[in-house]
This record gives sequence, structure tokens and C-alpha cells, in this order.
Amino acid sequence: MQDERFLLQPCRTSAAYEAFPKRRTRVDLALAERKLRAAGIEVLHNASVLLLVRGACEASVFENGKVLLKTTDRAIAQSEASRILGVLEAMA
Repeated sequence: MQDERFLLQPCRTSAAYEAFPKRRTRVDLALAERKLRAAGIEVLHNASVLLLVRGACEASVFENGKVLLKTTDRAIAQSEASRILGVLEAMA
């Protein structure tokens, strides 16, 4: 089932999927880190320009709201993107 909040497509350069928010956004990564942890999503690293998180797959969360999901399984990518972007959307 497609989530109306974002566009999910295969990454052109790696075995992954990219999720792009349909609404233009800017993510405060420090706040996002706290909110993702509070939601039970493991944050592996805050590199100041992106967050590396892990759930059913590893994902990179960027300041522009894009999420790169390191999996070739579309269902896992869809589920994780919905979970991560749901937390980020609640911050707005």
C-alpha cells in the first residue's frame, strides 16, 4: 500500500530505495535524533548532515527529509519509510 506522504522509488546508484516527502521540508537532525530514539528507532550515528538509523533495515535520514533505505525489499522499505517519516512529520 502506497503512503500518500512520500514517494518511494529504487535508488539509481545502490541496492536501496529512496523515500522523498511530497511536501517540502527541512529536518532539524538534533531534534529528529531525540524523537526517533523516543519512538524506539535506533540511531547509530549523527553525522550533522544525516542520521544513520536502524530498524528492519539501515537508513540514512537527510536534512531535506529524504530517507535512503538500504534494502532491496520494497515492502520493508515502504514500512520503514512510513515509520521514520511518521516520526519526522509529527515534529512539524
